[in-house]
Amino acid sequence: MNSQELKDTKADERKARRKLWSDFYEQEKAFFEWLNEKAVILKDIGTSTPMFSITGEPAKFGYEHYTLNSGQTATRPPRFIRKIICLRDNSDLNACKSKYEVVKEAFVNAASYMTEKEVRYPQRFPMFLEQVEQINYSTDDAYSSRLVPPTGKFTLYSGSLDKELRSLIVSEFKASGFKSLTVETDNFGLTMLVSIDIDELRSFFGCSESTIIRSRRHTGTQYTCRVSFLDANQKSIRCKFGLLILDSNTNEIYRSTPRKKRNDTLEEKATEVFLPVDLGMKFFLSDKM
Repeated sequence: MNSQELKDTKADERKARRKLWSDFYEQEKAFFEWLNEKAVILKDIGTSTPMFSITGEPAKFGYEHYTLNSGQTATRPPRFIRKIICLRDNSDLNACKSKYEVVKEAFVNAASYMTEKEVRYPQRFPMFLEQVEQINYSTDDAYSSRLVPPTGKFTLYSGSLDKELRSLIVSEFKASGFKSLTVETDNFGLTMLVSIDIDELRSFFGCSESTIIRSRRHTGTQYTCRVSFLDANQKSIRCKFGLLILDSNTNEIYRSTPRKKRNDTLEEKATEVFLPVDLGMKFFLSDKM
């Protein structure tokens, strides 16, 4: 295959991939429009991505609107849908399942095109639940935690470019005696990366050879549901609070009381230490066991 034929083949593949994704988006939009007409909202905790109908009006279900650099409005799938709904009767429920199967098949066709990677479904895809007796939903803080390696570089911040924050970081870390601080900025992508030598970080925190440093960052809120069923022999399940579609109307939906913090948390078992500037990451020191 010569270079021109290779280019043509690549172009055809891109065109085919775009067509598959376009087909999926249209199927999903049609599914959401159908839900707008047929679904009964049982519980909406107000944390879903704002959605709009195909005519551009705010809707219970639909695609998100965002603004392009040109100023034009474009659409994209909602990142989160956290609602519990039911359909008015069994015929609507069966129709809903059939329409969703069409959406799912279109997604698989697009996501699996020219790749052998396992297909993972988006969080917004629905979960069907039948013969539900009660749903208890809860919210908990979610954290990302990791051990700081004994040597090398450690990333303290990776996110949006903030020139005021950059100046504050440089001045405060310098005043605290840091010499290995690196602040990389991408003015095109508007991102910023802050890193430091781990040896210097350990020295600043007053670590001994046996000290372990663990970093922890708050990553958001975790939404979960505990679902129990009418059949006493069917075990209750725990699932993510996404788009839950029930087979009948149930008023037995409750918010669980927040769980007490365990006494084996980092705050209880380790010593918290602080950087010269708060970068959204906490550090805890403990000794090796």
